[in-house]
Parts: sequence; structure tokens; C-alpha cells
Amino acid sequence: MLTFLYTLLIKPLVFMIELIYMGIYRVLLKPGLAIIGLSLVVNFLILPLYRRADALQEAERNKQDSMKHWVDHIKKTFKGDERYMLLQTYYRQQNYHPLYALKSSISLLLQIPFFIGAYLFLSNLTMLKGCSFGPIPDLGSPDGMLTVAGITINVLPILMTVINLVSGAIYSKGFPLSSKLQQLALTLLFLVLLYDRPAGLVLYWTLNNLFSLGKNIFLKVLKHPKEVFAAAAAVFGTFVFYKLFRKKMDSNRIKYLVLTLVILVTYLPLVWLILQKKCPKFVERLRGSDEKPKTKTFLLAAVFLTLLIGFLIPLSVITASPIEFVNKLDYHNPIRYPLWNTVLAAGLFLVWGGIFYYLASNRAKRVFCIVYFASSVCAIVNYMAFGKGLGQISSILVFDDTPMFPTPMILANLLLMIGLIVLCLLIWRFRRSLVPALCIIGILGIAGLSVSNLVTMQSRLASEKEMLFADGEGSSDKVEPIFRLSTKGKNVIVLMMDRAIGYLFPYILKQRPELKEQLSGFTWYSNTLAYGTHTNFGSPPLYGGYEYTPLEMNRRSDLLLVEKQNQALKLMPILFEENGYEVTICDPPYAGYTWTPDLSVFSDFPDMKTYNTMGSYASGYSQFDESYSSIRDRNFFFYSVMKTLPLFAQRPLYDDGRYCASEKPNEVSESFLKSYTVLQLLPELTEISDEEVDTFLSLCNKATHETALLQMPDFELTAKVDNSDYFDPDFYEIDGVKLNLLNQGEPTGLRFKHFCINVASFMQIGKWFDYLREKGVYDNTRIIICSDHGYRINALENIYDKNLVDAGKFDCLL
Repeated sequence: MLTFLYTLLIKPLVFMIELIYMGIYRVLLKPGLAIIGLSLVVNFLILPLYRRADALQEAERNKQDSMKHWVDHIKKTFKGDERYMLLQTYYRQQNYHPLYALKSSISLLLQIPFFIGAYLFLSNLTMLKGCSFGPIPDLGSPDGMLTVAGITINVLPILMTVINLVSGAIYSKGFPLSSKLQQLALTLLFLVLLYDRPAGLVLYWTLNNLFSLGKNIFLKVLKHPKEVFAAAAAVFGTFVFYKLFRKKMDSNRIKYLVLTLVILVTYLPLVWLILQKKCPKFVERLRGSDEKPKTKTFLLAAVFLTLLIGFLIPLSVITASPIEFVNKLDYHNPIRYPLWNTVLAAGLFLVWGGIFYYLASNRAKRVFCIVYFASSVCAIVNYMAFGKGLGQISSILVFDDTPMFPTPMILANLLLMIGLIVLCLLIWRFRRSLVPALCIIGILGIAGLSVSNLVTMQSRLASEKEMLFADGEGSSDKVEPIFRLSTKGKNVIVLMMDRAIGYLFPYILKQRPELKEQLSGFTWYSNTLAYGTHTNFGSPPLYGGYEYTPLEMNRRSDLLLVEKQNQALKLMPILFEENGYEVTICDPPYAGYTWTPDLSVFSDFPDMKTYNTMGSYASGYSQFDESYSSIRDRNFFFYSVMKTLPLFAQRPLYDDGRYCASEKPNEVSESFLKSYTVLQLLPELTEISDEEVDTFLSLCNKATHETALLQMPDFELTAKVDNSDYFDPDFYEIDGVKLNLLNQGEPTGLRFKHFCINVASFMQIGKWFDYLREKGVYDNTRIIICSDHGYRINALENIYDKNLVDAGKFDCLL
């Protein structure tokens, strides 16, 4: 229950605060300035909320003051049931209910969730660690700016308390003593809670209190607060404009565009004030009537957005391949992700949107209804009609390649969004009665699609679950051998490393010289190309020969692609079994054209042993499982929001797969861990037999397909990676050809991650070969190591014709 309430009430605020902070940080690139910006943006966003709450509190206090005489008289004169009955009668005559007294605490009730959201975000923000700001030595620790007699004193919490006391004194002027004592108690409580917390959090809350002080001075002390605020905002904008553009502009155009927009916003209060003075009739027309809109319009649009973003979009992703969102060792139905996302979306659109709507004036409520209605229309059009065909996406919602949209498409999408907004305004103006009906139709459509996807997902999950557990449920405690090699017979091993890049191999040997001995007897073919850039094109000819090249498969239109794929996978196992070999097949790629290989394609050959090893063993994987679930939960929500945004906003929110996260997602891919664990366990999965039997093993492994940032020099799985003491870019040069593993000058990007996984995979293969030598089966075993295709990381320059598109994707390993 607590988790549900946290997800519904607090998590949307945490995500909102994180998104605002990261947006400001990406422009200013300084954590301290980002905290100041965060405080300003959040306070201005919720200022109307607090002003409305203050108005409700004042009305409540006035009401209580007007009733005080007779309430005190009844309490003094009567007792027991008689007092209760008379008080209830008096309250009823005054159209008052005792619960209305809660209105006097509404500001406090609003502060608590926002404080919790900021507390949770800034208290755990590791990017603040070691960052100084002005006199603050470390934003990630208590400030400790003053030392007296050997005692360290945190100055920021004390400053925060002083500001809070002054602000409270101004705000509560004329209030009863009980309200003043409540304000004082709250101030002291914040001092206790925040005294030893990170300086970044205390700085944020201090700025909030400073903002509150300024607000109280403007509203309680100044005679013309609106005029002063408008003038101050314009002066501030002019100052920032002067400071910003007097310097030489750098190449970050997005930064200057955002700052220019922010500066323009600072002039809006002054423009609005001038319009009110000079064109009152025009302003009145803009404001419209003060007629209260129907709340059901707001609620229906909010429900539509909740179901679309919260349930339908995540469910659609999972339906495409449910098994990718399942951990074989700790099975849970992946429906939990859409359900969690729905609660989160409900918290954002229904709960917090509803709170803002409830506290708004009638004019503002009308704006809320229009915004929600137009957002619903634009969201469904963006999701249904745009952003399709973006390529493969992982189980943590990261695309293989960053989504790119042509400029004409972006402009067309933007024009369409503007047209839809205009249409929504016209419908609201002339056919307002249609809006609830349109929302209901949309909700029913979303519900119908969701039910259809849910049925499909459960059906696929049932069949894929059967495939996943076809070879047993696996065990994290004990690893049983699944294939055997003979010391007296002949052994043949085909080890297909999915997406291993061919031209990296000599640089891998230079990085790990011991591999030359471990791979003795092998021949590396340096000029090998694949027949395609993906597994469904590259693996059939690899396993089945020339009859299964894309050209030859296309000539045979009498069979489906899935049947041709299965035929190619079965060719070698059948030939070896017919010649008396004991056959074992592990993870046949795309068997049955499913992500988790459908082992039933070999059911006509009962003597063949088949296994799906990926994800069957917990070693090296279970420690990351909780973090993957957390990343997936977060990314599902931001992915869903991204898919409903205009195209120009989708890539900034996607943020190269980080979704504007303040903390980097784990740099170790989940798929890499599942496959890499198998490579680590190869000695334990191998049974050595002294029988005179011939064996054939076909093993596909995806460790080289995914990405991981590993710790040098041993390329280990660690929570934090720092290779600055080990990486030398000049080291990676052979015969005058240099391998470029840097991205923006650092060995942390896609190039180096691919190098890491290839090195780590070969290190484990080398250890397995040492084990085979030790057991006496290496010399009588013929081994082929290959890949179905390469990948475009552009680590080598001038080795391909630049006119050949994605040439690096064809550079496979043999």
C-alpha cells in the first residue's frame, strides 16, 4: 500500500524535479546553478497553486472569525449532546463543515509532497559529490562552512531557518497565536530534518524559503506588487541578455536557443501589464468569461492520457516480445510494468493535475480543460502516425541507433500539431458539447486496443514461456553440464558470437597477448564479409550455406522466411547426426523467428539435445537484476511520454537512451550479462568423456552483441568504471592503422564499449580453451568461431568506400 501511494503521489514529483534539473544542467553544465534554476522553475510553476491555497486559507480564517462569537458562546453555555447538536445546527445555517478547517493547513499539505520529492532526488544525486559552489566546498555533503573551537557548524541550515522565520513573521502578521506557533514549529522541524543533509538539498530549500520571503514581501508589504515584479523580471532578463550575448557564442546552438526563450519569458509579465493598462477590453476578451467549466471534461481527458501513456504504450512494447521482459530465474508476469506505469501516469495527470485544477480559478480551469483536451488529441496522433520504424529496442527501452527524424518530417509534424491545436480550440469555442463525447470515444478506443494487446501478450508469453523453460528452469546454485566432449573421439564446435566485429580481432590480441597462446592453431580471416547486417540475414547462409543467402532465399517464394531460417539451422546438426555424431544445440539464433529460440523446431530429432542458455544462470547477473527493474520502470514512463511528443522534442527527451536521467543507467547491458555468464560457465557446462564418441556442438552467444563498459586492465564487471589510468589511445595502432576507441575524447562511448565486450568474451573463450587443453580434448577438437554480421562503430577510418552504406555492419568475424 505504501509503495502504491508513493508511486501515485511522490514519484511523479521526483520525475518532474529530475527532468527540470537535468534540462537546466544540460544548458548551464554546473550543478550549483542547476539547483538555483530548479528552485526558480519549481516555485514559479507552483506559485499559482500556493496563491490559490493562501486565498482559501484566508477565506477560511475570515469565516472562522465571523463565527467565533457564537461558537464560543455555544461552547461556553452548553455541554454534551446539546452542545454538539447546537454547533452542528449553527454550522449548517452558516453553510460550514468542521472539515473545512483543513483549508487553513492546505499550504502545509502542499509543501510536504514537494519537499519529499526534492529530498529524495537531491539527497541521492551522486553528481553533486565533490562539486563546489561558491563558498560551499561540496554540494554532496553537509556544508561545514564554519568551525568554532573544533566544532564544525553547517551554515546553510541556519541561514535557511533565519529566512524562514522572517518570511513566516511577515506571512503570519495578524494571524492568531496558534497559527504563528504552527509556523514556528514547522521552521524548527525543517532545521532538524535538514541540518546534516547534503548542502545541495539545503541550498535548494534555502532558495525556496528565500523565494517565499520575496513572495510575502511582494504580496504583504508592497502596494503595487504586480508592477514591481514585472519591472524586476524585465530588468533581470535584460541583464542576462547583456551578459550572455556580449560574449563570443560557442557551437551549442540549443543552449542559446533555450536561454533566449527563457529571457523572452522574463518580459511577459511587463507585456501583460501594459496590455491590461492600454487594452483592457482586449485582455478581457483573452481571459473570456468566468463561467465554470464542466469538471467531467477535465477528468475524461486526464483518464485518456493516463490510459494512453500509462498502459497502452508500454503494453504495446511488451506485446512485441514479452519474454525479453522476463527473468528466467525470478519469473514475474511483465504486465507489472504497464500497471506500475498506469499508477504513475494517474498520479501525474489525475491526482496532481486534479489538485492544480481544483485550486484554480474558473478561467484557469477552462485553460486546464483546453490544454488536456488538445494534449490528448496531439498525443494520440503523434503515437499512432509518427516515430515508426526506429529500429530494434532493448528491454530497457534503448534503441540500437539513436532515433533520427528528417527535417521535412519534423516540420510537417509541427505544422500538423499547430493545426490540431487550432482545431481543438475551434471545437471548444463552437462545439464544446462534443469534447466529452470525443474523450469517451478515445477512452473506449484505448481500452479496446489495450485488451487486444493484453490478450496477444498473454498468448505469446505462454508460448514463449514454454520455450524458455523447455530445458528446465535453471538454477543459480548448481550448474549441470549440458554437453560433452570426448578425449578419444572427434569433436566439432561451431561457436557463433553474434555481432562480433572482425577488424577488432588483432587489436584484441594486442590488448591481451595471452590469447595468442590460448588460440594457437586458429586462422583469422581478415577480409570476411557477412551476407547481411542483421541476424535474420546473416545467420541463414552462415549455418545453411549458399542456398540460404538473401538472394537465394528470395528466389524460393514457396516457403516462409521462418521455415527457411529453421532449415538453415538444422542443416549441420542433421548432417552430423547422420554421420554418427552426438549433437548438442544451444541458443539457435532466431529459431522459429522468436527472440527466445523455439527449440521445438528440432522436435523431429529426439536424439539431439537442445538448450536455451541465455538467462538460465544467475552468476554475474542477479546482482544487477534489481537495478534493471528500476531502470525499466523509469524508462517505460519516459519512453511513453516521448512517443506522444512532437518529433522535435522526442530526441532531447530520449537523450541517447538516458531519458534525461540524473544518474547514468547501468553501463552493463542486461543481455550482455545473461550471455556473458554462459561464457564464464563454459568449463562447468562441459562434460569431458573418455568414451570413444564423436560430438558436435553448435553454440550461439550474444555477449558480443550488446554493450558494456568494463573495468580495465582485466575487463571486469564493476559498479563503477574508471579507465583513466589504463587507457592509452596511442597503444591501439598496428601496421600504421590506428583504432579510434574514443568518443568525445573519452573511452566511454559506443566504440570502447564494443571493444570491451569483444575483449571480455575472448578472454572467457580463452579460459575455456585452457580447460579443454587441461582435460586433453583441445587437440582432437575442430573449432570454428564466427559471427553473423558486424556493427558500425566507425573505429577504423578509410578502410571502406564511404559510398558503401553501413559497411562496418558487414565486417564479421571468422
